[in-house]
Amino acid sequence: MKEPFYHLDYTSGECLFRIYLNEILILDNIDGQISLAGNLLLNNFIYKAGEQNLLIEIIKLIFQIRELLEYY
Repeated sequence: MKEPFYHLDYTSGECLFRIYLNEILILDNIDGQISLAGNLLLNNFIYKAGEQNLLIEIIKLIFQIRELLEYY
């Protein structure tokens, strides 16, 4: 039997985020790239059969808004 492929398509605009699979950080854009899109193969992060846990953490941009207001 062939194993299925699990993919995650993601797109972010004007936000920072982290994506965890089974409590392992698999992707983040905390380095300041506000807009990001792509496709990620999840099979590399699945170590056993059964239920998986996917967590997406979205981080507010309050600090960047403050910097922008101070600039103008």
